[in-house]
Amino acid sequence: MRRWWHELAPRERRTVTLGLVALAVMAFYFLVWLPPRQALPALEARIDEQRQDLQWMRDHRSLVTALREDGGSEAAPAEQRALYALADDSARGAGLDQGVERIEPSGDRRVRIVLSGVGFNTLVRWLGTLREDHGVATESAAIRSAEEPGRVDARLVLTREAS
Repeated sequence: MRRWWHELAPRERRTVTLGLVALAVMAFYFLVWLPPRQALPALEARIDEQRQDLQWMRDHRSLVTALREDGGSEAAPAEQRALYALADDSARGAGLDQGVERIEPSGDRRVRIVLSGVGFNTLVRWLGTLREDHGVATESAAIRSAEEPGRVDARLVLTREAS
């Protein structure tokens, strides 16, 4: 390598040196500086969502305390229950409990649900029941067929309509 370098003309050495410097600058930009800059807005949005979730939890602390003191004997009305609890309980009641992978709250009136290998007809009936009985709308749904016929994997965002 050293012999090759010394065989180059001075002009070629400058060209190779400038090329290496340009390559180093581009590598630094694309590998070190740019990725954190691009990830920052998504991370800030995630922090805002988590702050909203925390505020919601703080706002509903008294309801949880009252239910604990009451021994949990009476269920809270659907309008007062947390949407994620309503979604979880109703999914279990509809027979979707084996397919529920994750339910996570997103603010006061929104919940994200990931289902895997659930019956399509059962899923549609459950969403209809949520809509009719509890005023819960499907904001977005990504549904794809599973390997077994009649079964699907779904990613849902449910929202509670303002009363």
